[in-house]
Amino acid sequence: MSTILHPVHLVGAGLAGPELLTLKAVRVLRQATVVLVDDLVGHTVLEHALADLAQPPRQIRVGKRGGRASTSQAFIQRLMVREALAGERVVRLKAGDPLVFWRAGKQIAALGEAGLVVEVVHWIKSGLTTDAQLSNRSVRKSMPVPARPGRGPRRRRVAGRRNPVVDAGNKAFAPGGDRLSRARRRGECPLRQRRAE
Repeated sequence: MSTILHPVHLVGAGLAGPELLTLKAVRVLRQATVVLVDDLVGHTVLEHALADLAQPPRQIRVGKRGGRASTSQAFIQRLMVREALAGERVVRLKAGDPLVFWRAGKQIAALGEAGLVVEVVHWIKSGLTTDAQLSNRSVRKSMPVPARPGRGPRRRRVAGRRNPVVDAGNKAFAPGGDRLSRARRRGECPLRQRRAE
């Protein structure tokens, strides 16, 4: 008898605990048999989503954090494919949005090459909710939301914009001297930075 293959879900957990999980994300997590968990996902997210389950899914920590020992992307992809081909209901649970960084593209490609279906479940989010001033047309007509301002010319382009929202760009704000931070201190740039907690 052939193994039944289930869609692999890439789920966004948000940045601040379980309150930003969608109902679909909770349902998918409760139906999962294996969850590959990002290091930045808070423990309260899974506690909430998996509460009262008689048989919770197997949880595998596959952390990726800048400047620290991390699980390789190739290993994560092989693990997702192997578990899904074995008939497991696989969820890759990411902090923030599952598609913000380029790794999701590699995961989707690897799963597709193995003949697996991928479904993406986003978290509840909006860059427009960070500050009422950002939606005031007399103040601005556009709002960049870079995920990572980067260095050099790329960061200067972000700093040159009025009121950028930097989504989880923790490393963009080096202590002292950074153009974004200086502009914020001078009141020229009411910058909003959404951090993982």
